[in-house]
Amino acid sequence: MKLSTRSLSQNTSLLLAIAIAGMVLIFASCTFDPSGLNEVSNTNNTNNNNSICGNGIIEGDEVCDSTNLAGEDCESQGFDSGVLACAEDCSAFDTGGCSGTGPACGDGIMEGDEVCDSTNLAGEDGESQ
Repeated sequence: MKLSTRSLSQNTSLLLAIAIAGMVLIFASCTFDPSGLNEVSNTNNTNNNNSICGNGIIEGDEVCDSTNLAGEDCESQGFDSGVLACAEDCSAFDTGGCSGTGPACGDGIMEGDEVCDSTNLAGEDGESQ
């Protein structure tokens, strides 16, 4: 039996159409659930100011972010030595790895996260506050 060229072309087109229809049906049955895409940033973002804690960029109210300590270290925080870290929520420094006595409140020297010390009010007064 001899097949004509036209008949073979029609059969190929039909097979191609069936294959495409089958692929469309397969992919149409797949669904995409995006609910977990922002999970990491929402979990780490406790500052509620559109900053993302953990991305290494100090944003909004963050004091530090991951290993970005804004140039601070244990010594600049009033300790003798050690390794300064960032708190998990980026709201403060973690001085647990620092050694020494740390900032001494009442010595008149503002150190670490002190906003004042004894009579040293950093230029502030009741009116400016």
